[in-house]
Amino acid sequence: MCLNVPLDTNKHGKQSLGADIIAVAKECGWKYQNTIIWNESNISRRTAWGSWLQASAPYAIAPVELIVVFYKNEYKRQKQTSTISKEEFLLYTNGLWSFSGESKKRLKHPAPFPRELPRRCIQLFSFLEDTIFDPFSGSGTTILEANALGRFSVGLEIEKEYCELSKKRILESLSLV
Repeated sequence: MCLNVPLDTNKHGKQSLGADIIAVAKECGWKYQNTIIWNESNISRRTAWGSWLQASAPYAIAPVELIVVFYKNEYKRQKQTSTISKEEFLLYTNGLWSFSGESKKRLKHPAPFPRELPRRCIQLFSFLEDTIFDPFSGSGTTILEANALGRFSVGLEIEKEYCELSKKRILESLSLV
């Protein structure tokens, strides 16, 4: 399982969100494999200073998110048909990924991510015709990439508005609208 989470958050006080999620996942029986750092290459959250030009309460803004990798049972899987190239494998196994984020305005979703993010996770951690499950499907980006990479996919989203957005994007990608 690849889980994209912020390093930390200011909501409800300062929280080490990444570390907390790892601890909770382990308590739920998931085994921790590793963490990939995604450098979004931009800082859109410029309002988290804590203090201005003073040492009284500065807050460092981290323009990164985590992709935390977990597994159940055994990490190593039987070899099957892989679709990752040598160049992609060498690039994706580097624990620091640098590429820009996605526009909230363009996708009309509050927390979009670029197709590059699920593309890398799917290529690196799954085989051709595996099933990719996205329990926070949002605008459908992971589903689109899974389909493009020859995987089956299942998306789950509780917000009707985003279900419709996801459905529209998927149908457009299949040229059905």
